[in-house]
Amino acid sequence: AAFAAACVLLLGKKPAAAVLFLLFCGLGMFSAQLARLNLSAPLQPVWGQRGTFTGYVTEVLPSREDSAAFLFFVEEMQGADGQVLPVQEQVRVQIFSPPAGFMPVYGMPLQLQGKINEPRGQRNPGGFNYAQYLAAHGISGVMTVFPQGITVLPGQKGNVLTAFFTRVRHRAAAVFTHHLPPVEAGLLAGMVLGQRDLVAEETTAAYRHLGLAHLLAVSGLHVGYVAAFVFFFTAFFSRGRHSWLTLIVTGLFLLAYVFLTGGQPPVWRAALMLLITMVARQTGRGSDGLQVLCATGLILLFFRPLWLFSLSFQFSFAATTGILLFTPRLQTYFQRLPQTLAASLAVTLAAQAAVLPLQIHHFGIISLFTVPLNLLCIPLVGVVMVLGLAAMLCGLASLVAAAPFCWSALPLLTFLDRVPRAFFALPAASLTLPPLSPVWWCLYYAFWGAFRQGVRLWPLTGRKIIVFFLAANLILFSGMPAAFGGGLQMTFLDVGQGLAIYLCTPSKQHILVDAGTAQAGEAVVVPYLRTQAVKKIDLLLLTHPHDDHYGGMVPVVENFRVAAIAGSGLREETASYAAWEKLCKERHIPYYTVKQGNVLTLGELKIHILWPPVDYLKNTGDDLNNNSLVLHINFKDFSCLVTGDLEEAGLKNLLVTQRGKLKADVVQIPHHGSRNAYLAQFLQAAAPKLAVIPVGPNPYGHPHADVLAQIAQSGCGLYRTDQHGAVTITSDGRILTHASYLPAAEVVMR
Repeated sequence: AAFAAACVLLLGKKPAAAVLFLLFCGLGMFSAQLARLNLSAPLQPVWGQRGTFTGYVTEVLPSREDSAAFLFFVEEMQGADGQVLPVQEQVRVQIFSPPAGFMPVYGMPLQLQGKINEPRGQRNPGGFNYAQYLAAHGISGVMTVFPQGITVLPGQKGNVLTAFFTRVRHRAAAVFTHHLPPVEAGLLAGMVLGQRDLVAEETTAAYRHLGLAHLLAVSGLHVGYVAAFVFFFTAFFSRGRHSWLTLIVTGLFLLAYVFLTGGQPPVWRAALMLLITMVARQTGRGSDGLQVLCATGLILLFFRPLWLFSLSFQFSFAATTGILLFTPRLQTYFQRLPQTLAASLAVTLAAQAAVLPLQIHHFGIISLFTVPLNLLCIPLVGVVMVLGLAAMLCGLASLVAAAPFCWSALPLLTFLDRVPRAFFALPAASLTLPPLSPVWWCLYYAFWGAFRQGVRLWPLTGRKIIVFFLAANLILFSGMPAAFGGGLQMTFLDVGQGLAIYLCTPSKQHILVDAGTAQAGEAVVVPYLRTQAVKKIDLLLLTHPHDDHYGGMVPVVENFRVAAIAGSGLREETASYAAWEKLCKERHIPYYTVKQGNVLTLGELKIHILWPPVDYLKNTGDDLNNNSLVLHINFKDFSCLVTGDLEEAGLKNLLVTQRGKLKADVVQIPHHGSRNAYLAQFLQAAAPKLAVIPVGPNPYGHPHADVLAQIAQSGCGLYRTDQHGAVTITSDGRILTHASYLPAAEVVMR
């Protein structure tokens, strides 16, 4: 509304333009809301209902060793009563421990037994909005299936054209794998085909942190190289004459490349812009870059309105806008450089300047090596693209014919893999920044607008002085911290079926207890810590070494300085835990073993370790769970009890040895609310005012109905992260306040 009002003021002398602009914005919002309704309406009658769903695989997604994931077009559902309902909508399916030999491919008909749930939206401050992400990709539901619920049907379904390009993509990836080492083959597949899941994780991380991620996501750069590749051959056969035949051949090849790479927004944007420009020139009309960009955006959003909320769409259009607006002006500052270098430098700076607010807001990462590495890598990527396209086309006919092109690309691919990794390993390769106020970005874009218009600071005028002081005041007041009464802040983050608790002490020390899975750490914990302007974790506490508790600590350690880690001293004998230990040693982070009787002091905050005992419990069924750290957190008259994944054996012994020390205002219910014979005694001993169950969608029935009944009988309030999202508790040492992230309508307090 504020943006529209500002535009009306700016267009005050053109009331018709102002009315048309507001009408355009209104129609756009209506179109987006209508698209959301149309996406979710077919699945609403079947959400949460168990049944048999019939359909076919539309896309195979990157999977882990213990699971498979794919997109599934649901044609119909048969309920428990035998009634068949037509659905005709796409969902995301996750299969844990898939049957041996099960390999989903495009068009495979399946019957799946389970239930489809509504995707989870944003549930934590600064967290990832999963529902919006799926909606932008045309997905309106999520489904978890167990191996026994899968039936492969005979035949083949789906679109013939999509099936063809899927086979071509797999064939091309196989050609690269046949002639190149795994790392280089994956990198080539990422650059030519957009298959980022084939790129080594270390390479992907280096490219993302160094501002080179666009080289792995097929975009305007790649489409430009494909067009140049086609132009070379069409010009050769047409003897340099540009005709409608040349235009049609180029257009068909570009559309084929769009479908080959999966039809993501940046590819469509670049291909349509190029085609519109070619048609305009062929018909003798001029083509203004901004007009072509706007026309392309309108075309794409007309067919896919929810693409507006896709990060790839936003980054692609922002970078292109920056290139079109700022490049000519920037080039005037590099006139002494060789023309090619000056143009490349201006384009790179313009694109980076335009996407910087998005980069910092969503990822909080900026690198000083971005510009020089882009100048170095982009020309090499062009050569790799040409060689890769030639290898792909030849490889479709003969593996032998593709060999010379793959071998020629090998040294360049090795360079493009090793050099970014080497830079990423350097100290301060990337800087982590907290989210900035929108005021900063308004002023930032105002600066670039003034720069493009050629506004000069000197000579000073009264108007310039007023603008300067206004900007200085906006920056000053927007940067002032929000008032907080110097108390304790504790947030139970919603990390799904896991645990992550953030504490900020009165002296502004930052403590993190567990961090969920690796995925939750990346998508939830790290963004949340950035919203809290955290730069250093003073203490990282690991209740016990299970992946849903330590997995998220890997991205935390990679993105923040960690002063110390404390845990029970037990370890999990897995490759992932060994990798976690290795990372901590590489970062020189000290690890301290704490047990019953230890006290950790951070200013006015004291953390009493009530469990595990000096002699660990053994032969309990799950010794790691039953030897979880139990933390009694104290700040003046306020206390909180964190119990990790303690099970019956651990809770029984805790009650025997520490019963008189369990009283607390807030308790974390052990092990995600699993059934526990000693929970009633535990609640009686702790006598809490508030209970929190960290839990997410799971196949185990957590939290158990008996647990919920016992909490209700105790009379304390209850928060569940699966229903309430993140739960924040604050205290000045006496008064306890609490709130959940999700709207009050979704909160049911006892």
